[in-house]
Amino acid sequence: MIFFSGHELKSYLDDSKSKQFSEKRDIYDDINKHIHDKTAYHIAALYGLRRTGKSALMEQLIRCNQDYDYTALIVCSKKDSIDDLYDVLDKNKCIKFFYIDEITRMDDFFEGCNVLADVYANKGKKIVIAGANSLELRLAQGHGLHDKIELFHTTYIPFGEYQRILNGTIDDYIESGGTLTDGEVFESFEKCTEYINAAITDNMLHGLMQLYKQRELSFALGELLCNDQAETYVNKFIESYNRKFAEEIIDGKFDFRDVFNASDCMWSNRKNDRIAEELQKLLIEMDVIYPAADEGEMIFLQPGMRYAQLKWIFNSLRKTKAWKEIPHDEKAAVEKQLKHKSKKKMLDDILYLESLMKVNKQNADG
Repeated sequence: MIFFSGHELKSYLDDSKSKQFSEKRDIYDDINKHIHDKTAYHIAALYGLRRTGKSALMEQLIRCNQDYDYTALIVCSKKDSIDDLYDVLDKNKCIKFFYIDEITRMDDFFEGCNVLADVYANKGKKIVIAGANSLELRLAQGHGLHDKIELFHTTYIPFGEYQRILNGTIDDYIESGGTLTDGEVFESFEKCTEYINAAITDNMLHGLMQLYKQRELSFALGELLCNDQAETYVNKFIESYNRKFAEEIIDGKFDFRDVFNASDCMWSNRKNDRIAEELQKLLIEMDVIYPAADEGEMIFLQPGMRYAQLKWIFNSLRKTKAWKEIPHDEKAAVEKQLKHKSKKKMLDDILYLESLMKVNKQNADG
C-alpha cells in the first residue's frame, strides 16, 4: 500500500503525469462541493471505466485544495487487505481528506467496505475512492455501503468536454473518443479488444465473483461466470450491437454470413436469452451502453469503441463474394461511402445521446 501525505504528497503530485491536464472534468465541481459539504457523510466514489480520468481527478482535487498536511493519497495493491487500509486510517487520525485509489484491488473490499462508511465517514473523514473494477463499487452501493456512497460517473465524456480537455475535433471524437488519451486505445480492433477485455469483461467478471461469494448471483449470470468462454461471450455480445449498426449502414449490400461463422452468433441462441438480458443490464450499469427511446436500441457511451469495431467489420467485408464482384475502380468509392455513412450515423447518435441524457437528468431531478 502506497501512502503519501504532506510534503511527500506535494512532491509526488508535482511529478505526476496528471499535470498534463490543465482543464478539469465537468464533474470536478460536483465532487469538490461534496468533499467540502460539512453535512455530507457519504463516501464519494469515482465510478467509470479505465482511462477515463479517475486518478487524474483525485490528483486535481488534492492539488487545487492545497491542504497537503491534512490530506492523504493511498494507492492499494493486490497484496493489501481491507484491514491494512483501516490500520493506515487509524494511524493517521490527523488526516481529514483520504483519497483511496485502486481500492477494488483488495480481494476483501466488498465484504469489509461497510466500516469505511459506518466508522470513518461518520466521524467526519472525507473519503474519495476509485478502482478499475468499477462494477464492484456499484454493487457495494447496494451491499455493504448501502446508501452511504455517492457515485460520480466518469465514463461518459461528451464532445464539448473532450474538445475542451484534449483539443480534439469531431472526427477525433468519433474515431477515438471515450477516454482521456490521445486515441491509442481505439486505434485498432486488437487494441480495442484489449481495452474491452480489461475495462469491461474482467471488470464485470470480478464484480460477479463478489456476488457469487455472497450467494447473490442470479442463475443466468452464474452460468456465464462458470463458463470458460465467458470472456469470448462478453466480447461477442458487445460486438453484436455494432454488427447490427453496421448492417443498417450496409443496407443489404453484403451478406454477413460470408464474414461471420455460426460460433459468432452465440448470443442469439434462445438458450442464452436470459444471459443476454442480464448482460445488457450490466453493460448499462457499467456505463458502456445507454438505452435509446426506441426499445432495444443501444448507444455506446464511448464512440471510439464502436468505430474501431466498425472498421474491423468493414475490412472483413473484403473477404466476401459481393466485394470481389465490385469493379476494382469502384471499390475506393464504396469504402468512402461506408466511412461517410458510418460517421454521419454516429454523429446523429452522439447528438441524440447528449439530448436524451439531458432530458432524463431533468426528469430525474424533478
